[in-house]
Amino acid sequence: MIDGKLNGTVRQLDNDHFVLTFSRKLHIAIEEAWDAIAKENERREWFQGVSFVDRADGIIRLAFGDEGMATGNILSINKPTELAHTLVWEDMPTSEVS
Repeated sequence: MIDGKLNGTVRQLDNDHFVLTFSRKLHIAIEEAWDAIAKENERREWFQGVSFVDRADGIIRLAFGDEGMATGNILSINKPTELAHTLVWEDMPTSEVS
């Protein structure tokens, strides 16, 4: 269960780099939240356009229908608490997501 409140903060690292952080409280076990992201059959229920290889050198793809596709490389995985990856949209600078 999700409480519906999404909280975000922005922190500037330097003139060209920012950190944008979102948090949302989930009323489920952390393992269930991880499965909702990492297991294709679970993920399909809430985000059908995402696929990724579950290892630190894997690739992630996010399809947003008419809005296009973003791709990236998995940087680190620490099950069940961390998934960090790059994210690249066409004609946009690379982002890091964790």
